[in-house]
Amino acid sequence: MTSTDRRLRQDRIGTPPCDAAGVDSSVPAIELARRNAALNGLSEDACAFQQQDIMKFMQAAAAEGATYNLIILDPPKLAPNRKSLQRAARR
Repeated sequence: MTSTDRRLRQDRIGTPPCDAAGVDSSVPAIELARRNAALNGLSEDACAFQQQDIMKFMQAAAAEGATYNLIILDPPKLAPNRKSLQRAARR
């Protein structure tokens, strides 16, 4: 995610001030993203990563009034079959 003011605020949203933030519920995915960023020479000022449920992150961002130039989502399958459809609809 890229903040329109190019800085995300740590105090309310939870990631350090940065140009881009990666949020994932998976600790291994966050660790991999951090290693990949470091391998590409990106500092924590450029991108930060946080392990958190994306719905909670976005609710906090909305409550804060955060706006973004671009949001890229790669959601997990909420309803991989008909049996799980009603549960997914409640989320």
